[in-house]
Amino acid sequence: MFKRTLSAILAAVMLISVTACGNTESGETNGTTAATEAATEEKIVETENEEYVVVIDKNDEGAVSAAERMTWQMKKVCGTDIKVIDQAEGRYVREIVLGKTNRGNKIDTSKLIRDEFEIKTVGDKIFIDGATADGLYGGVVKFLADCTDEKGLKIENNFAYKDTFEYPVKKLTIEGNDISEYTVYYPEDADEFVKAAAEDIAYYIEEATGVKIPVKTGTPEGLYIAIETIASDKEFDDSFSVKSENGSVTISGHANLGAVYGAYDFLEQFVGVRYITNDLDYIKPADEINITDANYDEAPLITYRILHHYGYRETVPSGIAVKNKSNRDIKWAGNHCHTFDELDGDYSTQAENQPCLTSDEVFEFMLANAKKKLEEYPDADIISISHNDNENFCQCENCLASYEKYGGRVSGTMIEFVNRMSDELVKDYPNIKIHTFAYQSTQNPPEGIIARDNIVVQFCPIYNCFNHPFTHECPGNEDFSEEVEAWSKIAKEIQIWDYSYQWDLDGTPYPTMGYTEVVGNYQLFVENNVSYVFNNNDYQLNNGEFIALHSYLLTKVMWDPYLTEEEYYGYMQDFIAGFYGDGWESIYNAIMTVENNYDRCVIVDNKTPAENMMHMYMKSYIDDVLALMADGRLKTDTAFKFANADVVMAQYEWIKLDIVFNQLYKSEDPADNALVQEMCRDLYNKFGKYGLKFIDSLDHLDISEIEEFDRIPSKWMSLISEIYDKKEASAEEIS
Repeated sequence: MFKRTLSAILAAVMLISVTACGNTESGETNGTTAATEAATEEKIVETENEEYVVVIDKNDEGAVSAAERMTWQMKKVCGTDIKVIDQAEGRYVREIVLGKTNRGNKIDTSKLIRDEFEIKTVGDKIFIDGATADGLYGGVVKFLADCTDEKGLKIENNFAYKDTFEYPVKKLTIEGNDISEYTVYYPEDADEFVKAAAEDIAYYIEEATGVKIPVKTGTPEGLYIAIETIASDKEFDDSFSVKSENGSVTISGHANLGAVYGAYDFLEQFVGVRYITNDLDYIKPADEINITDANYDEAPLITYRILHHYGYRETVPSGIAVKNKSNRDIKWAGNHCHTFDELDGDYSTQAENQPCLTSDEVFEFMLANAKKKLEEYPDADIISISHNDNENFCQCENCLASYEKYGGRVSGTMIEFVNRMSDELVKDYPNIKIHTFAYQSTQNPPEGIIARDNIVVQFCPIYNCFNHPFTHECPGNEDFSEEVEAWSKIAKEIQIWDYSYQWDLDGTPYPTMGYTEVVGNYQLFVENNVSYVFNNNDYQLNNGEFIALHSYLLTKVMWDPYLTEEEYYGYMQDFIAGFYGDGWESIYNAIMTVENNYDRCVIVDNKTPAENMMHMYMKSYIDDVLALMADGRLKTDTAFKFANADVVMAQYEWIKLDIVFNQLYKSEDPADNALVQEMCRDLYNKFGKYGLKFIDSLDHLDISEIEEFDRIPSKWMSLISEIYDKKEASAEEIS
């Protein structure tokens, strides 16, 4: 999270030269170590040509993570395995001691702050420890970087190294006034969101500079940063202004969350704070920041900005959604997704079919149920009356004639149906809006009908290509611009259900983050009266296809679809630096390698074999991407960030394995088949370790439940489904 300035005190007396990462010419210890070892009854394990071992307390999770990093990188760089033992397993002459153990000469961590660490040698022993688990891990990373090479381990005798923590912003002033002179103010009647935002201003200033400033309510005095809320005549108004005068700053926001968004935007624009995830913030390093002319106004072009990603789903004080100015929700009457199965009772079969939309009997039945929903939710702004998730529309004589009347489009009959519902519901609920989908069979706009003014059409481009902007003339997008423009003429208010990722390739880093694609789509939305975007960016997974990065970038574009290319990629780089640590540039280059090379049309329809859509197309450069990812992992400085890089590495290994599978599996040599299946097992184990799952799998199944890995990874979804179906069938037989 923070920049570190590392200083080392090196006393160059003698190198401990190691072959096999651990052998010295002498097994002697210095007097201090010998005295310490003699004080214990444990026997020192000695061999003629003894190697170093890593000593940890295996009950210490931080030490376990640090040891895992050490063994992985020693194998990677030195080509050597190094043994890890628990502190209770005996004592070796040559030990690398990580964290707090029962060994003597341990590092005094009470003198360390934040994530600082120390490294030192005492005789043939090496000690590494930190003030925190991240500090210990950072010490291991530094040790590996400076004290290992392809020949093994080498470190100077009497080596001493202390990491010195420094706050990322060395000096912060507002119009020349030092930040220590300021107080944060918020209104006495402020709600929990405004109060949390005020406290967070002080919190992030301290995180950036180390300066703690007070937070108060009441009338601002002296030099201040104040939040004030002002009334708005709009139902939802997220706009805000930031004004500076006489050295003080006032952040004014309209109704709802406007003032709160302004507070976090001020920190982002002027202090360099980046809100990465709920668990991680990043502050851009700077020698000096002097805030001048902090005068600007902001208002979103899209009123409702919903992101379907873990962490963004609920609006809570200090939550990632609020910090990134997303998650402006509205009040629904009941469910707002495929509601026919709730409203039509016996007129469809468990949502497997659509009810007859030209039947008066069906209409009256659903109207009564819609009224019941509104009675249950008296504060609702909108009710959804939307068709089931299938294309099985009624084929009766009346429905077929209705489809034909509207240009052969089912969507016309759907609009006619909700228009009738509107005419009846507004009699008792004059301000209610009615939501419906333009989805699958109803995606194409009808001819010869206009929706009532209170009808909200949510356009769902599920069959489009998300690797190109919707304005691109590829097979998936050639008609999109005309469709959304036509819908904007049929309905007064348009919403978008944006998928923006490849369903067939859940768990792999699919290329959907290019500036032209993302920004181009959202500019098209706002230019066609789109007021609401629900981005289905994370329906199944929490950590697939750079999902956290993609979500972060989407929040920026949903707020401002006219971001410049420089701004967009600047946000991307900031996120990667915070999320992946010191190896961020290699990981960024890996992403851009995919983005710059993958120009194929990919349609999100679950119909085209995934390996033909993406993986084989990446064959020419996947090795370059893997090499960049490996370099990024080597440079990460905390266990958390290393694990983040590990997850994406596994996803790229999935792509590589799909390619290898197609090249080797079912060859004439049985050894090839066995090799590929073993590679599949190894990758599946990694996915289990990192918590990666597959679309439609209810739980990540244990490796023992799959007997043969004779399918490529992109087909494991169906393999898991088969196992789950067999379990269900077996349970039914027993019952």
